[in-house]
Amino acid sequence: MCNGYRSDSTAVDRYTPEEQEKDEETACSVQVSCSNEGKYNQDTKTATRPLLAWTLQINHTGEVVYQDASVYGVVDKAVVLKCGAALPDLYIWSFTEPGTDAIKAVLYDLGKGPRIQKLAMMVGPVTILPNTASISIEKLPLAAHGLFTCQAFYDIEHEPIVYYYYVHLTVQVPVSKPYLVMSEASPIEGSSIWMNCSVENGSEPLQYKWQHKTLNENISDLSQNSSIITVTRINRNYTGWYHCEVSNAVNNETSDRLLINVTYGPDQPQINVIPFHITNHGYSALENETVSMHCEAQSNPGSQYIWFYNDSKIYTRPLLTINKILRSHTGNYTCLAQNPHLHTQSSKTLSLTVYYPPDGSPVCSVESALNHTALRLLCSWLGGFPSPSLNWTGDPTQAGQKQVDTGQQPRLTTNVMMLPSETLNRNSSLFRCVASHPALQQPTECSARTYIPPSEVLCFTNVTNDRQYLMVSCAWTGGLPKALLWWEGPGNQSKDAQEDSNILVLPYGTAHSGKPYTCYAKHPLLTAAKTCRITLVSVSKPFLLMSNASPKEGSSVWMQCNIGNGTKPIHYVWQHQLYNENVTTFAQGNTSFINITDIVRNQTGWYRCAAGNAVNRESSEKLWLNVTFGPDVPQIDVAPSSVVQRGYTALENETVSLTCRVQSNPAGQYVWFHNDSEVYSGPQLIITKILRLHTGGYTCVGQNSYLNTQSRKTITLTAP
Repeated sequence: MCNGYRSDSTAVDRYTPEEQEKDEETACSVQVSCSNEGKYNQDTKTATRPLLAWTLQINHTGEVVYQDASVYGVVDKAVVLKCGAALPDLYIWSFTEPGTDAIKAVLYDLGKGPRIQKLAMMVGPVTILPNTASISIEKLPLAAHGLFTCQAFYDIEHEPIVYYYYVHLTVQVPVSKPYLVMSEASPIEGSSIWMNCSVENGSEPLQYKWQHKTLNENISDLSQNSSIITVTRINRNYTGWYHCEVSNAVNNETSDRLLINVTYGPDQPQINVIPFHITNHGYSALENETVSMHCEAQSNPGSQYIWFYNDSKIYTRPLLTINKILRSHTGNYTCLAQNPHLHTQSSKTLSLTVYYPPDGSPVCSVESALNHTALRLLCSWLGGFPSPSLNWTGDPTQAGQKQVDTGQQPRLTTNVMMLPSETLNRNSSLFRCVASHPALQQPTECSARTYIPPSEVLCFTNVTNDRQYLMVSCAWTGGLPKALLWWEGPGNQSKDAQEDSNILVLPYGTAHSGKPYTCYAKHPLLTAAKTCRITLVSVSKPFLLMSNASPKEGSSVWMQCNIGNGTKPIHYVWQHQLYNENVTTFAQGNTSFINITDIVRNQTGWYRCAAGNAVNRESSEKLWLNVTFGPDVPQIDVAPSSVVQRGYTALENETVSLTCRVQSNPAGQYVWFHNDSEVYSGPQLIITKILRLHTGGYTCVGQNSYLNTQSRKTITLTAP
């Protein structure tokens, strides 16, 4: 196939046999290339035969062949512009700048070697590749962008073949390192921002790739092939590092990172309460627990926190801890979050209720109900929040329970259970109430027992101190619950069955004599009522007794007021009547016996006693009490006389009277003595014409012959 690669003998004669052999090898290798080029040209319809027609058996028509090629070069890089596959006899390279029609020579070879033109300096340092007409530009300038034309002439001595090789050189500029510009580095959430990725150099078309790296190192690509990104309503998710990558057909470059710090918030705070006990109205805590409330509000920059308790500022940290919380800490806690950069704030309030246990222990009690035909069990516990849980246990639960809060302050919680009489044990029963509360680890309990009073019903009477009323009373001691007592008496003097009906009060003196008053006692454990009765009897006339009707002064006397009949209580009144008939009450009470100790003379007089009850009053006959006493020390009067230091004086020959008086009962007897000699018997001693011999001591002796007692007194009388 490689024989006859020249179309004319003249051209062949120019080669030596060695050159001819070499050309044959080249021709063979080029032939393949030309075949490919021929196909390319056929596809592009720029030629009807291969470029190197001289290597093939082709009949030349004499027409110039035109071929186009496009070459891409990079500024400052090397590029090769081909002018056919084999060395032409002659060739000329020229350059046409874009936008012009002028063809300017770069270099040519007219068979005497290449000649580089001055224009070549504009398109770069140009060299010819060995054994070809192709040129190489080592450091491609941007000015080389344009149309290079190689005019190649083959077999010019016989039948010239002319090719025009049009090489369209596109000089591409590498992308320079882009730089990123943002309209706002710290935008407010909801505002608009833009980012611009700019490059100083780079051949178009340019491709842009944006990348976002979050603060926690997550990387994502933004689906935007644009130098500018605009976000109309930015949100916090845009916070992070941004960079752009610009690429073209030559290279790609990445910008430095820029941080977008989206400011926002604070959002509504979230409050985490530990221990976590949620209620219908908020949170609860047990008294003496340690309670922590942590407030967190999303914000950039970070929030500052203020805690309020019932609108009073109490703390300035996100974590509020209350050690040993008390019931007084119940209330509303508000966390206020502030963004100091944006001057914004938000808040959240929670209601915290402190649960605390009731006071002491629960109390169980039992009482009658439904007119003492049923039992009401009461289980109560004072205080506590929330209300404690109270439950009666055992069979009685079948009767139903009802837990109520009395609304008292402090609150009293009570569980009430009703038990009909047909369910009751006639002997005794024990009922237990189990009480629990959230603030207590263990439940507690109390109990109540029911039993019939072991004693019998007793009736008795009493009178008020002012003796205005008679109280007819009855009692049935013992038993749980307390029995119901009421009175029925004659003349509609009754008291209906009520809780306090065991006392019938009658105005004093209105009680009926000889007719019974009946007390009825009802207990829920008994079907029939028990009774006791009182029949009031009038007081009979009293009879007064004295232990001594003539007692000695200073001794004791007792008196007794005896009556034959009369319903107790009986009231006794003791009266004393003097000589002037004035009557005084010196004692009264519920005793019929009175003892007068160390009696005195003034207690001489008439005595009687009066006895009375709610029906009537009677008085005894009077008895005389005569107190004996004396004689006292005598009193001596001297008349006429003059009192001197040592007694009395009288004038000689005067008549002198000495009178002696002594207190005594019975009356005293008198004896006079002169200087120890008895001179007279009687109370008055008269000396007629007193003489100096009558001078001396005069003694009066008083005598009580009943008591066998006496007393005396002596005076000195001088007659100068």
